[in-house]
Amino acid sequence: MGKLNTHTLEVIQGKSGTGVGIALYVVNADGKKLLKNVVTDGSGRSASQRS
Repeated sequence: MGKLNTHTLEVIQGKSGTGVGIALYVVNADGKKLLKNVVTDGSGRSASQRS
């Protein structure tokens, strides 16, 4: 399986987007299935990106 990286930014203040929820789904004819649900840390990244 591939990897997906995220980096959120709060563009008005020019700071990292802390506490932003990110949900990744797979969608097909049967509906949708949640694959991963994370929240960004103080750097605007998810903790799972660190491993």
